Amino acid sequence: MFFSSTALIIYSSRRTYKWQRDYMSERFVKYWRMFSLVMTHVGLIYLTPAFHLVEFKETLRAWNGMYWFVHIFSIASIALTILVRPERWKKRKKDFAASKKEK
Repeated sequence: MFFSSTALIIYSSRRTYKWQRDYMSERFVKYWRMFSLVMTHVGLIYLTPAFHLVEFKETLRAWNGMYWFVHIFSIASIALTILVRPERWKKRKKDFAASKKEK
């Protein structure tokens, strides 16, 4: 359970990082990095019972107590990065980067 869940969470973080890199404005990146740092720690704490409780039923019982929130959040973030692709954000970010190079 630990390794399959870790693969899901890593894939989710890679998708959201690429989305952030391509679409998010520079002024929000520092907040996004803080959010990513917090979610990384929460995700590691969330995955720890699966690593320590080797038995399948015990792991399910531990994650049931936490309502599977990291799994749900990971799947939701993957879906959002697929569905939400605002082209004007991408254009605005490109324009901002071009104006920054001119200075």
